[in-house]
Amino acid sequence: MLSVNNVSKVYEQAAGGTVQVLENISLSGSLGEFVVIRGANGSGKSTLLRLISGLESPSTGSVMVHGRKPGQAELGFLFQDYVGSMLPWMSLRENATLPLRLKKRSRVERHAALGEVLQSTGITNIPFDRYPHQSSGGQQQKTGFLRAILSSKDFLILDEPFSSLDRAGEDAIRNWLQRLRRAQKALVILVVHDLDDAILLADRIYCLDGSPTTVRDVVPVPLPWPRDPSVRLSAEFLAIRQRILSASIQETI
Repeated sequence: MLSVNNVSKVYEQAAGGTVQVLENISLSGSLGEFVVIRGANGSGKSTLLRLISGLESPSTGSVMVHGRKPGQAELGFLFQDYVGSMLPWMSLRENATLPLRLKKRSRVERHAALGEVLQSTGITNIPFDRYPHQSSGGQQQKTGFLRAILSSKDFLILDEPFSSLDRAGEDAIRNWLQRLRRAQKALVILVVHDLDDAILLADRIYCLDGSPTTVRDVVPVPLPWPRDPSVRLSAEFLAIRQRILSASIQETI
């Protein structure tokens, strides 16, 4: 479903010259898988997600989604800059249901679909009649999450989905993602800051490091689903955790 082959990204600088952010990145994902991308701040994780989504093009290499170029494939994207992704002249309800509006769905259909997603995710406390500037960061992030789900049911890209949420919001989205994974009906690409969350949600973790950034390690996570938080105390979980940490440590030596 997703194939990233030997992708590199080079940017031209305003003062002249170039800077290479990514070098020969390869990764893959299939329907029913959760793939996590990890790396230090500034390692190019968000750049890689933009290449996968088709918002940017690789300098070399290729990205294919469903056998097509990514810009031609339907997907849902929760941006790390969720505030910047909100349309300020639209209410939170209008922002959340924008993908359905672009598909020419009626107002009744849009509201019904939003209600179904709210019920399935358990997300609450969004003042839908307010505008982004009248809302908290967490409320805008949850709105962006809902918009991503309403954009695509089988391919989601989530860049730091828990970063501004309270505990109730985190739990709702984390539990919904676990249910989605057990259903095996979607490919989800995640960037997750917390290492324990990354392991709990992943089938496979790509560890990025270096300058320019490359894939340092690909760590499978063969823990059974569903995954209760208590699995963090298991020997298998701790071994995976140590492997990921060791890869990061070795790069800095």
